[in-house]
Parts: sequence; structure tokens; C-alpha cells
Amino acid sequence: KVNGHPPHKWPDDGLIEHNSLRNNSPRRTQTPVTPIDIVGADRWRVTRNYIGHFIKWGSNGISYGVFMKGGGHDGVIEHNHIACTESDISQEGVRVGVSFGGGGSGPAFCRDGKCITEFSGGVLSDNKIEHCNDYGVYINKSNQILIASNQILNTYGIDVRFPESSAILIGNKVSGKIRSREGGVVHHEQDRGN
Repeated sequence: KVNGHPPHKWPDDGLIEHNSLRNNSPRRTQTPVTPIDIVGADRWRVTRNYIGHFIKWGSNGISYGVFMKGGGHDGVIEHNHIACTESDISQEGVRVGVSFGGGGSGPAFCRDGKCITEFSGGVLSDNKIEHCNDYGVYINKSNQILIASNQILNTYGIDVRFPESSAILIGNKVSGKIRSREGGVVHHEQDRGN
């Protein structure tokens, strides 16, 4: 969990590397279930981790493997293996692999105090994201996001949502759909279905 202390103290330039983050069973909780949760920080790098089996039972039931949000910039998520579930993909709850923007941030927690844009300049590359009963990648009010050379398997695919969002997709293998909605903008280059 990475958070700043608004308005001026932010833990920038962090690294999360070579970890295995996994729950043994679903979590019955009202609080968030997100193994890597980065809010308002710039230039973090999440690389070469295994993140798996993050299941939330209770409250809204939504869990994420990794997200960056809160008005941060220039984060990189690369070379990770993210498995929303390791078995029984249809069990209760909603699981998203990776998100720039997550479920959104309250303005008080945002780097700029507004969060008109949740994240800018993010890179998602060379990851394997699989077995999610929702989207493998969700872009929420985040712009200039590069999504390149990922394997996104056994998920709904990639979702780019709201007018603040823009993503460039290059060379991904996606076994779901690539969706832009509610004004989100997607630029495709060399993407292919499964």
C-alpha cells in the first residue's frame, strides 16, 4: 500500500520487484483487496512479481491485482505474472488483473487535490495476466497509457473508459475483447485476438 500525505509529501520513485503475493483463500472483508495499491505516487516500477489468488467476498466484491491511481504519473508495470484466481474462476466476487485508475480516488487522496485524471503516462508491458472473471486490464480516467506485448488470457480483455482515458495498444495477445466506452480512446497497433 503506497499513499502520500497530501498536499506535498509523496513517496515517489519506488520499486516492487521479485515478490510473490498470494492469498491462500478468499478474504471476507469490507476493506480493499489489492495486493499492490499505489495512490498518488510518481515513477513507481512493479516488475517481475507473481500476484495471484486475490478474491474478495463481501462489500462490493471487487478486487484488483495491481493498480496505480490518485493523480500519479509515469508508473511502469512490467514482466509480472498476474493470476486473478488459480482455480474456479466463476466463484463469487469480481476480479480485475491490472488497472490504471482502479475504482477512482476521492479528491482528498489525489496528488493534485482533484483527480480529474487518475493516472498519466503509465506503461503496462510484457506481463501475463490471466484467469480474471472481469477485465484483465481496466483503464479508468487515465491517459497516455501504453499497453504493449502483454498476454491477456482467459479474461474479458481490455477496457478503456471515460473521456479522460487514452491508451495505445501494441503487440498484445488478448483472448477477450478490446473495448472503449463512455468516451475512452484506444489506438491499436498490431494487436491480435486468440
